[in-house]
Amino acid sequence: MTNNLIVSSNWVRENDTAIYDALHEMLIDFVNDEYDYRDATDLKEFEKGNWVVEYTFREDRESNKIKILVSAGKSGQHLALQPTWIQENISKKEFDSLYPKMVYIEI
Repeated sequence: MTNNLIVSSNWVRENDTAIYDALHEMLIDFVNDEYDYRDATDLKEFEKGNWVVEYTFREDRESNKIKILVSAGKSGQHLALQPTWIQENISKKEFDSLYPKMVYIEI
């Protein structure tokens, strides 16, 4: 079973600081990479909460784990073109404790 949640970067900053910090650090690295197209304006817009972040949750019933995939983009269209920025595999129990604000997502 797969579920998606699309939120603003502001929502992530307020509700999932570990993911926000990881995305922020990655975006800083992209901005500092002379070969990457992202720039300081993108970083500022992310910090203002104007970027879109997608969480994808995939349940593996055999291992009782949940794979969490996170991507970020300037807009929905930009997001659709992004690869996964963060990937984690956690137990269902750990998911329930780390993501209490997402309890409405049935995995």
